[in-house]
Amino acid sequence: MNKKELIKKYEHQLTLKNYSHSTIQSYLNGLHKFIDYLKGRQITKVNARILSNFLIWCKTQQGYGYSSMKQMVASLRFLYEVVLKKDIDSDRLQIRIDQGKGQKDRYSILSEKVLELLRKYVKEYQPKEFLFEGQGGSKYSASSIQTLMRKHKKLCGIKKKATPHTLRHSFATHLLDAGTDTRFIQELLGHKHISTTQIYTHVSSRTLKDVKSPVEQLKLHSIRRFFNSINSTNECLHTMQPLFNPGISHDTF
Repeated sequence: MNKKELIKKYEHQLTLKNYSHSTIQSYLNGLHKFIDYLKGRQITKVNARILSNFLIWCKTQQGYGYSSMKQMVASLRFLYEVVLKKDIDSDRLQIRIDQGKGQKDRYSILSEKVLELLRKYVKEYQPKEFLFEGQGGSKYSASSIQTLMRKHKKLCGIKKKATPHTLRHSFATHLLDAGTDTRFIQELLGHKHISTTQIYTHVSSRTLKDVKSPVEQLKLHSIRRFFNSINSTNECLHTMQPLFNPGISHDTF
């Protein structure tokens, strides 16, 4: 993204957030100052140290006061948290979801297989602003997504009623079938209450017979040693029983 595109996107996001005209101009001034600072020093990659040096420069060399520094920090935070936000974290295999269920931001998991497909897609189609762009480079409309859902449901031979939201339910059910803890599913789906997530336990294909005892994880010699210790304990209790209460059988223990 070049300087012109960055400034345009920055201003566009400020407008969408309904910032006042004076705030937009103040933020844009801060962005221009930052870009000029980087260009003058031929800096191509920005990290925490570069940001810190820039703010120190604003304070010591440009004579910024408290309010000016506060405004500059706000403009940089908007740049990195809103304009340059990292929606797909390929290193951690996560996807950032902005203003999803309950108008909350959260992270969800990303399949390595899907990541590979996305890389091929981006290389071939080179989207500009949105990963999946509609006509004219705009984002996909809800109706377009619904049309795609109907098309591919027909191609797959699915007769049951299904909507794009059905994919969310299927995602949760498959996670549950795979043994994923409901607390993690709750976080992935953005549910406020665990009781909402637990609804999926009623539609899961898992049954009680699928649940494995923790003992299955133990080695055979460990199990033998465990029962041997029980036998030894019972023998000891049997020998000492009269000292405690002649009316209590060692079977009680």
